[in-house]
Amino acid sequence: TKLGFKPEYLPLFANIPVSNHFNQLKEIGEGQVENNAIFLIVFGFIHPGAPIERFAKEVGEYSRKKGVKVVLTLIGRTGGEQNRWAHTWESEGLKVNILGEQSSERVSKELGKATLGISTTPLALAEKSGSIAAMRAHELPILCIPHTWEPKDKLNFNTPSGIFDYQTGNFEDCLLSESKVAAENDISVVTKKLTERIKAINALAD
Repeated sequence: TKLGFKPEYLPLFANIPVSNHFNQLKEIGEGQVENNAIFLIVFGFIHPGAPIERFAKEVGEYSRKKGVKVVLTLIGRTGGEQNRWAHTWESEGLKVNILGEQSSERVSKELGKATLGISTTPLALAEKSGSIAAMRAHELPILCIPHTWEPKDKLNFNTPSGIFDYQTGNFEDCLLSESKVAAENDISVVTKKLTERIKAINALAD
């Protein structure tokens, strides 16, 4: 600002492009309900310390109460927490699919099949995560279940639509939420915004 420029926020675009398969599923209205099951998905690195035991227990209770299967898919480079998550999930009688690294087309397909995205990124940092951006690009609501994290300074931020902070007891509320998931920040949109900012700066410099 001292140089006469006004800084502006440039959103992060998804690290997985939306595939044609996802668009086809959207057109025919399929992909989120299959054989009376709910599909949760974790894409990318799982941060240590996330309360998976508490979350899995709540989901297990929900599954038994409602008589519905809840399947967890782990895809991408999930890191050293992968086995702990899988074991904890299965200990509640729930099914887990471990897919590992996949092509962007396959990741997009799995995101399109999911009911709810799961992230271990703190809510305040949600817009710094490429994985969360990918879930939002696929119009997927997201539940953040991070480890306890307190920023050094107080942060003022607006929670993006369709992203929820996990608290014990709110899993069902997240499933029933009708919040719209914004999917406007694909790479073409972000590139256009960046180009416009650069042109504006050059105009000032001239």
